[in-house]
Amino acid sequence: MLAVLPPELHPRHQPTKNEVFDLIKSGDNLRPVQVCFHEASPQSLIEAVDFLLSANQEWIERPYKPRTSVPDMIWSGYDVEALRHNIRKILVDSLDEYQMFVERNQIPLKNSFYLHQPVAIIYAANLTEWASAKGFANSPYLKTYIVKNEDHKIPKIAFIDTSEGQHDLVVERPFLKLNGIHREIIGGGDGGPDGLFESLPILGRFYFMLQSDLQAEFKYDFQ
Repeated sequence: MLAVLPPELHPRHQPTKNEVFDLIKSGDNLRPVQVCFHEASPQSLIEAVDFLLSANQEWIERPYKPRTSVPDMIWSGYDVEALRHNIRKILVDSLDEYQMFVERNQIPLKNSFYLHQPVAIIYAANLTEWASAKGFANSPYLKTYIVKNEDHKIPKIAFIDTSEGQHDLVVERPFLKLNGIHREIIGGGDGGPDGLFESLPILGRFYFMLQSDLQAEFKYDFQ
């Protein structure tokens, strides 16, 4: 069973670590609810807790900043700072986690697009517009640029919020400049952001990256 936070602590106010501990100790305003396992089994939860305890990790925090208002679309309800935190974590920070995932699971990728190819992926979006987008007519979009990067002078994956004042991305096709470094654009496009707002966005991104890498590695269509 799990305890649900009282209304005054949920969902707009994110409780601090001390508030959570104090509430548990008090025993007040705790409403037990049945746990539903949709993405993981009870055994997986037990194994995860055992692993954290063996690593002396007694406290974990959610990797994403939450919504601050009730959403009407999958991408809405987030303020700009939450979007900047979450999108970078999903698109950029996930690369190191993906590499660790591949290595620890001994997945035989020899020419991964994300890990081995001499290219870089640059994502760009106006997150101020994302935060205020209403309805399908104003659906936000994410620009993707794939560029040559033989000298590895720019990060393998970068995200630019074009609403952040003096950003460092200038696009003049067929080239762009990132942080003063010129690169030739060899691919990319525009797309919707829906996949970034799933219940487990980094896990979904892992599977997308792994599927595309395996398709290229073994010339197999998983569709």
